[in-house]
Amino acid sequence: MKRILVAGFKHETNRFCPHPADMKAYGKRFGEDVFRRAVGTKLDVVAFLETFHELKSEYELVPVIDFDATPSGPVTRDVYELAVSTICNTLTENGPFDGVLLSLHGAMAAEHEPDGEGAMLERIRGIVGKDVPIIGTLDLHTNCTRRMAENATALIACREYPHTDSYQAALRAAQLMRETLEGKVHPRMGYCRVPYLLPLFPTEMEPLRSLNAKAREMEKEPGVLSVRINHGFFLADIADLGMSVLAITDGDAEKADRLAKALGKEIWDVRGELVRDLYDVDAALDEAERLLAEGGDLPVVIADASDNVGSGAIGDTTHFLRRVMERGITGCAISNIHDPASSERCFEAGVGAEVELDLGGWSDPAFSGGPVHLKGRVRALTDGFFRNVGSVDKGNPHNMGRTAVIESAGNTIIITSKGRQAHDPASMLCCGVIPSQQRIIIVKSAVHYRAGFGPISRAMLDAAAPGYAVPKPDGMHFVNWRPVDFE
Repeated sequence: MKRILVAGFKHETNRFCPHPADMKAYGKRFGEDVFRRAVGTKLDVVAFLETFHELKSEYELVPVIDFDATPSGPVTRDVYELAVSTICNTLTENGPFDGVLLSLHGAMAAEHEPDGEGAMLERIRGIVGKDVPIIGTLDLHTNCTRRMAENATALIACREYPHTDSYQAALRAAQLMRETLEGKVHPRMGYCRVPYLLPLFPTEMEPLRSLNAKAREMEKEPGVLSVRINHGFFLADIADLGMSVLAITDGDAEKADRLAKALGKEIWDVRGELVRDLYDVDAALDEAERLLAEGGDLPVVIADASDNVGSGAIGDTTHFLRRVMERGITGCAISNIHDPASSERCFEAGVGAEVELDLGGWSDPAFSGGPVHLKGRVRALTDGFFRNVGSVDKGNPHNMGRTAVIESAGNTIIITSKGRQAHDPASMLCCGVIPSQQRIIIVKSAVHYRAGFGPISRAMLDAAAPGYAVPKPDGMHFVNWRPVDFE
């Protein structure tokens, strides 16, 4: 029987966020809980289980850990060392293992190790040796480094943004592990770094759509197992920021390198087209009102991308809330504002009560906009739990904490005690707020919202206001990034 170690350790690090990913920030599962608590989700480990489900007599999947946290500042040393040492100690003390199957993100920076995944893969490779396959999943926002590529056998990133294909990428990684252990394929991975800082860019837009189509065409060539374009995550601010290409072939290392370099050069050549024009706050509200004046029933959705918790922001900025109130706009729903104190105040008052709040803006005033003083009525109180209903991680659970809904000046505001990205309509539905009944919906999300809210909106407007997670790198002050040319 072949034994495969299974582990997950994820983080998308935003070095501009002042809050670290510490022990309290991390959800931690050990041993059999890794599989048991993933039932009913679309997490990577479920895809791993599904792939080997009918082969229990031939394979033993050994779950070790599954650590995951909301994007934020760097991972603290104690969290990082606990996760990595647990994996490495299991390999040393409970081996031998025939394969290592990992669920990773690819943009993790720890306090003491900027290339979090690269250092971890290097330690694992040092234990298992050069012949044991190490195969992992990645988020397409990985800052994939050469260190990562050299110490892994194969890395499979999702290719869509919004990430509607994460589960399929995990299935492909597990399938590749199975085929490798059965001797059907011999993966060789080519790597090309494209040192361009890509804004948060939907893959439905050109030229990314055509570049992804090119990657798929390459996969049709004989002996090509995978070709993936990685977007990078500039907010991590490490030396090796940027895009990358990973090409995997069956036994042909030279071809894998050639394919990766060729596609990387195409990306580099069109980098001048890989730019985003984004609305500011008033321009977004102006455009929303113009569209609404044309008639129709569907709402306009505005993405407050700079306060996207899914990119490491706090979720408390008030730039849109303030201007909605000052301009006298009505019929607007804001999902959501992270403010534990205001949420608790609403719970103390109770449903139906009038409340007076200094809402949001409690983090750094330079980014947050400061609190907005308003009066409103508490319309609903919930535990903030929901499961995604859209195509991004459908069925996965989320918890916004104690969550209140207030109505103020003809607008609806969702107030959470935990910071959570509001990319799925279920984040509103679980509070009794019906998206289709709004005129304007303001979501604190960057791109993922397009999958869930796109089908029920007349237009989607991406905006950039001050915040910890601005969606494009223009004008940012990087400390660690080393700009280089394409090689």
